[in-house]
Amino acid sequence: MASSPKRYLPQSREDNFPFLTKDLYEVTDDESDEYNCIAFGAGDETRWWWPDPGGDYYWPIQKREETIEAFIEMFESLGYQKCWRSRQKQGFEKIALYCDPIGCVATPWHAEVLPNSPTHAAKQFRNGFWRSKLGSWEQIEHKTLECLNGTDRTGQRTSYGEPTKFLKRQI
Repeated sequence: MASSPKRYLPQSREDNFPFLTKDLYEVTDDESDEYNCIAFGAGDETRWWWPDPGGDYYWPIQKREETIEAFIEMFESLGYQKCWRSRQKQGFEKIALYCDPIGCVATPWHAEVLPNSPTHAAKQFRNGFWRSKLGSWEQIEHKTLECLNGTDRTGQRTSYGEPTKFLKRQI
């Protein structure tokens, strides 16, 4: 039986990630506003996870702040522990937390991001590749973490910044 052809993001979405090329990724699930990258990393595809102070979104711990420390604490509550690198380790799944060192002002297509704020989480699978849920857009499998870095052609940051923290959990 022939395998299905690879699927890719619409060009307008792919343009948000200047290092994301068709040889580095493929779409693995359709767009959905039911869940985001943080929920996906936590294994939940039924609700949006974010530590908003107003409590509009699900967040499983008391600390509701948009800091790397709060995100690490949340993943630790799920059995993850900090580690120092993204390299695949047999018997473990890993989470990469992205942080935007520059930040960006609010635009019609995304909210304001303060400098050094968490922006995204990617999850490593047994094949060594990473999977990311791109906000309410599609879920993709990507070969590198760096393909979600960068700025768009206008010079505005539209990607996720850089992967800065890593966590692992035994599987």
